[in-house]
Amino acid sequence: MQEHDVISWNSLLSGFLHHGYGREAVEMFEQMRMTEVKPNLTTFLTVLPACSYVIVRLLDKGLEYFDLMKSVVSLQPILEHCACVVDLSGRGGYLREAEAFICSMPIDPGPSVFKALVTCKCLSSSWKYGNCGAFCEKARGALS
Repeated sequence: MQEHDVISWNSLLSGFLHHGYGREAVEMFEQMRMTEVKPNLTTFLTVLPACSYVIVRLLDKGLEYFDLMKSVVSLQPILEHCACVVDLSGRGGYLREAEAFICSMPIDPGPSVFKALVTCKCLSSSWKYGNCGAFCEKARGALS
């Protein structure tokens, strides 16, 4: 292939992610950033989870990409992007930050966001069932 377009880049990124090569997906995204190809919403739905799935969580890199999406590329995040940020923060052990992010979201959090939070809380050894207060009420409302 002589020239890559956003579809070919997204295919590469997605292939890395789906086969467990999160770090390689992040490295490939960095290569993409050095080209003139502008990432799209799908690109960020691939690279944000890649930051969460590597052995050493790339929280800072994921948050950098989320900000890049909004400020440099001028894309408006959709609910799935926000769920990725919640997942990334929560899996990194930053549950309070994940909750704060949900409270500051410019769009109403939906089921995917609350699912990410609850999943991370369940994975956390410091969380006790039934200790989710207002977030459980918000989640129940979003899921019904």
